[in-house]
Amino acid sequence: MMANVNRAARIALGALLLTTTSACFLGMSGCSAEMADQLSQIEHYGGAELAPEDDGLGGCGTSFTTTDDPDLVIEHYRSTLAAAGWTIDPPMDVPPGGPEGDGSQLQSVSISARRGIYGCSVSAELLGAPETHFVIHVNTG
Repeated sequence: MMANVNRAARIALGALLLTTTSACFLGMSGCSAEMADQLSQIEHYGGAELAPEDDGLGGCGTSFTTTDDPDLVIEHYRSTLAAAGWTIDPPMDVPPGGPEGDGSQLQSVSISARRGIYGCSVSAELLGAPETHFVIHVNTG
C-alpha cells in the first residue's frame, strides 16, 4: 500500500514539474517572428546577410566577425539605426580597465537603441586580436 502511495506521489510531482517547466519555457518566447523581422530589417555592416536565431535570453540574436575598426562598425550601426527611426540610448560610463575597474585588458564597444516595444544592442569585446566578433540582439521590453 505504501509503495502505491509513493508511486502516486512521484507521478503527481512529475506532472507538476512538467507543467511548471513547460509554462516557464512558454513564457520565454524566444525569437518571435516579429523580433526576427526587426533584426532582419537592420542594414547590417558590410551588407552582410545575417540570419536571426533564438539568443537564449528571450530575444533574437545574430553575429559576425570583421577585421575592420570596431569604432567604424559601431558608427555604421549608430547612423543606420537612427535613420531607421530607432532612438539611440546614451552611452554607459564604464570605468577604465573593465566594468569592475580591475585593470583587465578587456575593452568593449557597444551601442543600444529603442523603437516602439523593441530594444536593439550591438556589442563587441576587444581582446587585442586582429578580428572583432560583433553580436546584435533584438528583444522586447
